[in-house]
Amino acid sequence: MIPPPTTYDGRNLDPRIADPHGEGALIEVERPEAAWPAAIETPTGAPAAATYYDLPVVKPPPWRWFVPAYFYASGLAGAASTVAAAAELAGERPLARRLHAIATIGEAAGAALLIADLGRPARFHHMLRV
Repeated sequence: MIPPPTTYDGRNLDPRIADPHGEGALIEVERPEAAWPAAIETPTGAPAAATYYDLPVVKPPPWRWFVPAYFYASGLAGAASTVAAAAELAGERPLARRLHAIATIGEAAGAALLIADLGRPARFHHMLRV
């Protein structure tokens, strides 16, 4: 086992997994206390995860409500279409017709929600080319 470093230079290198002589070894830290600050305290008193430049770890999604609704409608349409194909193979024509209707409605709703999210119908049209 390698002993921990006796001096702290602010790089927070673990000698068991880091190479202190690689390209990162050329980095000079003027103020080690600024390079590895103390844990951030939350208003409740529990320590929070340290973030990079005090930014949130995960960015908020840029989506509006259209995108989850589009995923749901399109997934429902795909599942209904798949079950309709299985119902046709099993000879259940009335069930297959209802499921095809659900799939058609889901596909239309999904396309409308995607167009609403993209902002212009031309963007949807350009997506069909790919």
